[in-house]
Amino acid sequence: MPYIPSDEREDLDEIAKALITTLRNGNFRGRLNYFISTVAQGLIEANGVSYSFLNDFIGVLECVKLELYRRVATPYEEDKRQENGDVYVNKKVVSELEIKMSKDRANLQEFDRKITQRIDNDNAPVLESLDL
Repeated sequence: MPYIPSDEREDLDEIAKALITTLRNGNFRGRLNYFISTVAQGLIEANGVSYSFLNDFIGVLECVKLELYRRVATPYEEDKRQENGDVYVNKKVVSELEIKMSKDRANLQEFDRKITQRIDNDNAPVLESLDL
């Protein structure tokens, strides 16, 4: 999760700005890969290689990928779908997906309702004791 406290961001933001300046022109792919690999190597040299390190580092990379996809790629893809038309034109497939999504939304709404009710019920004795 990239949402670290703002006081922890300052030094990292300076490094990120310098890296962005270096990478933004031309083919960034190989140079970004090199940078990430160099960070991995530096951490291995500092802490040693272990399953735990490899699992954690690869997990961070996976989370970066997923968050980038969720926050940037998905809205972009949705805009392009609206602009250019849906590739999934098979009415049966689309309708089955819509039914599934509708059921998922209903289940989430019901779950949210139950959780809210449970929280309200759990907090009721606390609120009563406050004499509000």
